[in-house]
Amino acid sequence: MVWSFYRFGPLLALCLSLGSAVQASDLAASAGAPVKLLVSSQPLALLLGEILPPSAGLQLDLLVAPGASLHHPSLRPSQRAAIADAQRVIWLGPRLEPGLARYLNAVPEDRLVTLEELADMELLQLGTGHVDSHVWLSPENAIQIARVVPGLMSDLDISLAGLNQNMSDFISGLEADMQLASKRFASLNDNSFIAVHDAFAYLRDYFQLEQLGALIDANDQPVGARTLWGMQQRIKPGADICLLDNARYPAGQSEALAQYAAFHKVSVDLSGANYQPGKGAYRRYLNSIIESLYLCLLANSNAGDP
Repeated sequence: MVWSFYRFGPLLALCLSLGSAVQASDLAASAGAPVKLLVSSQPLALLLGEILPPSAGLQLDLLVAPGASLHHPSLRPSQRAAIADAQRVIWLGPRLEPGLARYLNAVPEDRLVTLEELADMELLQLGTGHVDSHVWLSPENAIQIARVVPGLMSDLDISLAGLNQNMSDFISGLEADMQLASKRFASLNDNSFIAVHDAFAYLRDYFQLEQLGALIDANDQPVGARTLWGMQQRIKPGADICLLDNARYPAGQSEALAQYAAFHKVSVDLSGANYQPGKGAYRRYLNSIIESLYLCLLANSNAGDP
């Protein structure tokens, strides 16, 4: 099954009325069949949707459903058929989404958009030797991806009217969001945290935070005893620590650290399943994650006040 922006089931609460999603002057299409774009993941779809809001002439589908593993995907026949049927398949690339490479290697070059080859992104190398694939959590990388989106549509049977303006509006809005968030993080007297899943390195570096470790590594594997021991050594006795939780990953290993610290735990949904693609959706998604991180660190700071 392929997950369409306007054909999500009620369980995900993602039905979108495309007829009223954008004005015709924003993105007009031909009178023929809609142009089919297949996007690898929901966070990437939210980002692309800032520039390409769904319309009657532009059908945006998801290859991997929100919440499903992007690290080790197993595609059904219907999903493979969607790859063959799409006029554009847009993914991050083999370094960032290696699990999809075996499914997309046979897609003709003129139908496959590999963003790591087109967008001038800065990729982070994690201590495990893996590249951090969560590039959509980097405001700087999100802007670089947004810059190339209008050009991806130049040879398709849709109007480009409004796309460059959408891109400009998105970039200026995101930059304003990040300026405000940076000021808030700078006011904290404790900026250290532990992540259940090692997915926050881009935000860590962007806001100059201190990550003490992660319980699940970037390849979806629980960290070993030696890594846990290293985290224990970095925790000050009796400290209050921000723990970023993710519903997909059990935080059982945090019990091994509980004797060393008290945790302020917040849940962060990286899947973006609760957001409808369209203008403003990616910014709301990213700002929600940033707000959760800030409030968690604020609790640390308040707990440490005399």
